[in-house]
Amino acid sequence: MTTDSWSKIASEMVADHEIHLFYEFDGLGVEGPATRLGDLVDGNTDWLPGDQVTALRGRYHDEKVWEKTTADVGGDFYDHLRDLVAGRCEELATFWRLTAQALRLVGTADLYEESTPRESRIRKRLALTLSKEGSERLQAHGIAPRPLSIKLDSVTLHAFSTQTSFAHVVASVRPLDGQGFVTALELLEAQVALARINKLSWRPVKDGQPNGTSPFGLNLLVRCLVQGATAAPPRAERTRSYTFVAFAKPVSPEDSDRFGLYLARHYTTDYAVAPDIAGVERVRAFETVRHTIALEGAATIISPTDPSGSLPPFLEDFSTNTLHQHYVPIALLALHEYGFLVNRKTRSIMRYEDAKDIDNTLQNLGRLRSDSLIFRVCFRFSQVSHITMHNELNRAFRAALGLDRMLHEFHTDITEIEAFLRA
Repeated sequence: MTTDSWSKIASEMVADHEIHLFYEFDGLGVEGPATRLGDLVDGNTDWLPGDQVTALRGRYHDEKVWEKTTADVGGDFYDHLRDLVAGRCEELATFWRLTAQALRLVGTADLYEESTPRESRIRKRLALTLSKEGSERLQAHGIAPRPLSIKLDSVTLHAFSTQTSFAHVVASVRPLDGQGFVTALELLEAQVALARINKLSWRPVKDGQPNGTSPFGLNLLVRCLVQGATAAPPRAERTRSYTFVAFAKPVSPEDSDRFGLYLARHYTTDYAVAPDIAGVERVRAFETVRHTIALEGAATIISPTDPSGSLPPFLEDFSTNTLHQHYVPIALLALHEYGFLVNRKTRSIMRYEDAKDIDNTLQNLGRLRSDSLIFRVCFRFSQVSHITMHNELNRAFRAALGLDRMLHEFHTDITEIEAFLRA
């Protein structure tokens, strides 16, 4: 997408948006995390404001970070699928959310001992520092770089019996001064930063209060919430995303599709994308709602057709109804299947020397084959809903992630190798 092609959309105001980020955790089953707030100060604390340590060691030490609950999932899904995503089928999957104090910690970072004076308590917010290159890209398209804040609207966890589980973060981007909306290009830069290498820091809400913390990555914060003191050291990782955008004014279908492509593939404007780019699936049942799905992420773009920016009633509450209750669960199930297949395929790789122990190899292959069969019965869905649109989106996710091909190859490989060794 060249500078000219960005000229129509770069500075368009975004009326509503959400960035959904999915963090995979291998080895975590339906029992869920047992992290307590006190555990957060025993591991990597680069993400934690220093003034929170005392209360986490004392007043809040034994309070849990997570609580088990059930999710609100759309009624159009098939019963088994709905119960699975909602966490009501606990032998297969459970659903967790942050406790009130943990949510306060990641929201405003103002947990203190009771003895701390009110005037010494500092409410904070997360600020995103764009890279030098990101700021230059904004300037090149006529947008003055400005400080941005990141609000974590929701942090939940889907724990699966497959031991491939996902923390799900819903984030939104705002100007740090709270004035107005972000532009399309600011949102793209923020999403790419959050999904790849990002620099967040805590800043006081009120001016004149002590400065914030050193930069850290959102992945560190999330992994510490789930794993506590055992969280691995931070490393660069690509986080899969699903971004929802509603424009304030009409945007052409062509521009909507280009913007969705860049969001889904985590591309900045440095990339000049070919018109016939492969590896992307699109669902375009409506002129007003466009979906783009790729391996790295997905995007749903809403653009009004009325110059006033008004939307039909079914789109006014799109994020809280259709997106949360149907589209995001479809993405989650696809990512779960992808993570499961990558994990089991990795386990099936063995050294030549190890393969000489035929009995042990047969046991390992048998477990993998059993895992594959159970997964196909309990977790694999070629159809998900009574609604055509939901099934179209599900097929697009399956195609973009290559799920049917991966599952067929994995099952065939295991079966053939096992048959050969038993011959």
